[in-house]
Order: sequence, then C-alpha cells, then structure tokens
Amino acid sequence: MKLFKIVGFLLITALTLNLFISTFSIFQLSRYLDLQNSNRQNGIHYYIEARHSEQISAKDRTAVTKLLAKELFIWGHENTYYVDSSGNEKMFEPTEEDRNTRQLTFETQQVSIAYIHEQLCLNALYITMLLVIVFIKGKLKKA
Repeated sequence: MKLFKIVGFLLITALTLNLFISTFSIFQLSRYLDLQNSNRQNGIHYYIEARHSEQISAKDRTAVTKLLAKELFIWGHENTYYVDSSGNEKMFEPTEEDRNTRQLTFETQQVSIAYIHEQLCLNALYITMLLVIVFIKGKLKKA
C-alpha cells in the first residue's frame, strides 16, 4: 500500500508538472502569434502613413514603401505595392528569397498553431488522468 501511495504521488506530481509546462508553452506560442499579427497590422499602418507622407522625399518614400511592401508580402499579403519615385504605385515583385521567407513564416505559424492544439489535447488528457487518480484515491480511502 505504501508503494501505491508513492507511485500515485509521483504520477500526480509528473502530470501536474506536465500540465504547467504545457500551459506555459501554449501561452508563449500564443504571445508569439499575437506579436506576428501585431507586426502585420503595424506594417499596414506604416505603409499607409509613408505612402501619403509629404514630409519625406520621393526617394525615401520609395525605399520605405518598397521595404514595407516586402515585409507585408512575407507576412502573407498578396499583391503588395510600393510607391516609385514619380509617385505611382507599382506592384512589388518578390525575389525567390522573399518567397522562401514567406513560406517559412507561414510554416512556422502553422506548426505553432498545430503545437498549441496538441498541447491543449494533452492538457485535457492530463486533467482527466488527474481526476481519475483523485477519484480512485478517494474510493481507496473510503474502503
């Protein structure tokens, strides 16, 4: 009976520790995904601001809007544009490196989301196992 109590205690400790670690990793990954979304929204805001700014030169506006168009493309926006030196909007033509970076960003997001779902399922399993152990322990104390 003493061995059963020790094994039960170790199992409860391990499940609780796994639950806390899993919850922390879910929290960190969701913060990472929120940060990416925030960067995307800021990129759109800065692009619009730079596009209509009269305070910067045409050359600087071209450089800024081209860089922001590249970042917006990498973050998943289709058909991004930049303002050329004459003030016309031109479609951004991504390089192979830009396409690869975009693909990597997309895959990272998908893996992060899949990991969060996996950890949520594991958390449900951990909680279920903890409840079963507590239930069994309660039954054994009554007996």
